Amino acid sequence: MELKALKLSLLAFGLFAFSQPTSAQESKKPSYDKIFKSYDTNKDGSISFDEYKKDNDIDTVEEIKKMFDRIDSDSNNTISLEELNYWYSLKR
Repeated sequence: MELKALKLSLLAFGLFAFSQPTSAQESKKPSYDKIFKSYDTNKDGSISFDEYKKDNDIDTVEEIKKMFDRIDSDSNNTISLEELNYWYSLKR
């Protein structure tokens, strides 16, 4: 009985240890915070349409507006960090 409990404990520990990200895995994770900060030029904690379109390489203003509206899921005319993180999570 004790041997079975010990085996289960070791199995649980192994699963936990291997499920935790290593520093190498964490460094591969894209930094959406950096992307967000690069667009948020006035540092107010949100990205306005004007801020978004300045650094966007999509051809037309209409296309830029469509993309902005897709990311702005709550339709408040700004993109929050949470909305940007969600958008990028869908793209992965």
